[in-house]
Amino acid sequence: MPPLLLSVGLASLLATVHALDNGLGLTPRLAFSTWNFFGTGATESEVHDIAASLERTGLKALGFDTINIDAGSLDRDRTTGRLVASSRFPSGLRNLSDWLHGAGFHFGAYNDISGHTCGNGPAAGSLGHYEADAVTFAHEWQGGYLKGDFFGVEM
Repeated sequence: MPPLLLSVGLASLLATVHALDNGLGLTPRLAFSTWNFFGTGATESEVHDIAASLERTGLKALGFDTINIDAGSLDRDRTTGRLVASSRFPSGLRNLSDWLHGAGFHFGAYNDISGHTCGNGPAAGSLGHYEADAVTFAHEWQGGYLKGDFFGVEM
């Protein structure tokens, strides 16, 4: 197909796209993910520093109102099978979530649908724990964002 015809076709599709006029989804979630700077090594104090930096630089006011802790932040308790914060989050993730909410941020976390994650190795993923992990993320930790990964899935 000639490039001009393709361009005209795409432009006509864009001109006819309709959306609900309910104010939802006008701006995608703007979030800072600890993965982008710290990889698997983020700490609780660094998350506090990120929040302060987003506020200080004005990025929070522009919509960067979510902080997502990524791989390496979670472990699984071998006795109870429940997700817990890694040792780099000594106050626990509910306390971190409450602190972020108090500072006007949303709290998000990461996990994998397999039995492990790219940052914690075996047992940290949600395989076999989907319902319990969903309750932990949404209710116990008051998370508003969950980044789900397929890192450990064998195809």
